[in-house]
Amino acid sequence: MKSEKLLEQYSRFFSFAKLAASLIEKHPLLFWLATMVGEHLHPAKNFNQLPLNYPERRWKTYLRTSFFATSLLYRIEEFPRIIDIEYLDPDGALLAARQRGGLILTFHHAFAYHFPAFIGNRGVSLNVLALSPTESPLYPLYDIHAATWFSSCEKFFNGGKWIFLSSKKTNSLHRTVSWLKAKKCAISLHDFPNFYPNSRSCPVSVHGIPFNAPVGLIEFAVKEKLPISVGYSIWVGSNKIKLTMKTLNRNGEEVVSVETVLERYTSLLNTIIHDQPEFWEGWGILSSRA
Repeated sequence: MKSEKLLEQYSRFFSFAKLAASLIEKHPLLFWLATMVGEHLHPAKNFNQLPLNYPERRWKTYLRTSFFATSLLYRIEEFPRIIDIEYLDPDGALLAARQRGGLILTFHHAFAYHFPAFIGNRGVSLNVLALSPTESPLYPLYDIHAATWFSSCEKFFNGGKWIFLSSKKTNSLHRTVSWLKAKKCAISLHDFPNFYPNSRSCPVSVHGIPFNAPVGLIEFAVKEKLPISVGYSIWVGSNKIKLTMKTLNRNGEEVVSVETVLERYTSLLNTIIHDQPEFWEGWGILSSRA
């Protein structure tokens, strides 16, 4: 009964997000008011997962951001027209990705599914590795509310595809390795503890809590001296998003270890969540391991 109630709550949340999506660029004030309603409709409103030392208002910021991101998924094919994205890329990571391919890591944040579309729209050919949506507790709502999200994002991948992984069986990365060998790009949502069977791990620490992160394609990218970078998006209000890119190995020019890549990756995550804890969607899993 509890799971049925949760699905009902998310169904209402998704329905309202879809309705509000039409307001994003046409009626910014009305959409801002809609985010207030979306905050109260969010099924997680009473389940603050942030560490206790962060104020409640940070969780409310997460709820509003989550609502905006969900609304945008319903219009993701239109994002180049309706969203103002500022690309912050001081290291030239996007140019390296276009010219040489390589690996881009991102975090589980509100725009994890949007982020590959934002990158692909800059002319980068990419495959995207992510846990299969069939493993989400919300999958029963997929056909009604989210059936087009992934296919719509994929239209920006310049020939690439979503590569969905399983936590229940060994995953093959040969297809994406071949893609990387062809000097194209792969994006990996990489920051959760490693729950992939027969997959190598590396110890990291987030918010002072240690866990094992998956190595995945990092080992291959390091061996082949491919550009490795990290990127993420933050909603700054209205219809404006800032997308930040940072290289983790001087765009392939620096010889680094897998451990160094993951240390730099998690160090950036720690820096972000120090001031914006609502950015990260991994608190629930992390707290269970504290």
